[in-house]
Amino acid sequence: MLLDLGLDDPEIEAVLDAPAEAIARVREILVKVLAYGRADARPLRVSV
Repeated sequence: MLLDLGLDDPEIEAVLDAPAEAIARVREILVKVLAYGRADARPLRVSV
């Protein structure tokens, strides 16, 4: 599936250059997104 997306490394890192308030909101929503769906289909969260 990763290759279908053009990704060959299962670890994805993103660097955001945004105000602290926006980063806090992204973290809040990202936790919800990563918790959605079947447990066996969720991505592994290394750090947020």
